[in-house]
Amino acid sequence: MSTTPYLLPESYTGPIREQAPSRWPASFHSWVRIWLPVTLFMLVFAAESQARFGSDHTSQPLHNLFQALFGNVIDQNWDALHHLIRKTGHFLAYGTLGLLCFRSLYHTQRYRFSTLSLHSLAMAATFLVASADEIHQCYLPNRTGTFTDVLLDCAGAATLLLILHLTVKPRSPRQAAAASQTIQPAQA
Repeated sequence: MSTTPYLLPESYTGPIREQAPSRWPASFHSWVRIWLPVTLFMLVFAAESQARFGSDHTSQPLHNLFQALFGNVIDQNWDALHHLIRKTGHFLAYGTLGLLCFRSLYHTQRYRFSTLSLHSLAMAATFLVASADEIHQCYLPNRTGTFTDVLLDCAGAATLLLILHLTVKPRSPRQAAAASQTIQPAQA
């Protein structure tokens, strides 16, 4: 038995058995490695969805940081700037979650679904996590849960997934197998 992360079925006896990917990761360890970043990111969202991370608690530390970087010039428009910083954080964090979901789905489901379907599933996962976060915030005294934040979060995921789609063209399983066949003799 090989230690490669992807294996072909035992019945396959071709020359590239250990180099070619199969339909599923070979072990539980591979699944954990693939899905751990998504899980950790969602745990960070759960931790940040608490009352202690409301805007009333984050304003002063962020103000001190930005004042140290840019001086007193930020004092005049701090409330607007603080709002912009928080919303930019939403956009980028959920955009990153969308990318991580796509990565994990791609590594585990690319043989079942098209790339477009994987993008859609990553968007759906982002929507569900963002919605759960906002619903939870509705029950906190100093937080508000709004659908506009869910839309902002999904816009972040859609933007980063679109950038990924436009810049990186994933290879089909046939292209990957062909590439491994051409690389194998060169390594020998």
